[in-house]
Amino acid sequence: MEAAIEALEQTEWILCSERLPGRHETVLLSIFDKNTENNIVETGSYDYIYKDFLIDAQMPDHRLCESETVLAWMPLPKPYRSDI
Repeated sequence: MEAAIEALEQTEWILCSERLPGRHETVLLSIFDKNTENNIVETGSYDYIYKDFLIDAQMPDHRLCESETVLAWMPLPKPYRSDI
């Protein structure tokens, strides 16, 4: 567990103004909601056709609300693999 926490702490957020995630790449998103003035972490991907972010939700093509802005993103950690 400590190794997983350490790996996450070493991963830094990438500002959207610096670089966007790859096509169809699911990543963690740091979203600012202007209505609640809260920062939210969600998984999602960038849609290069519409130049907008899609949020992983129950509905396909769930886009951000008008009050939400993606500030930064980071790759998802690799899934756990047992070496047994």
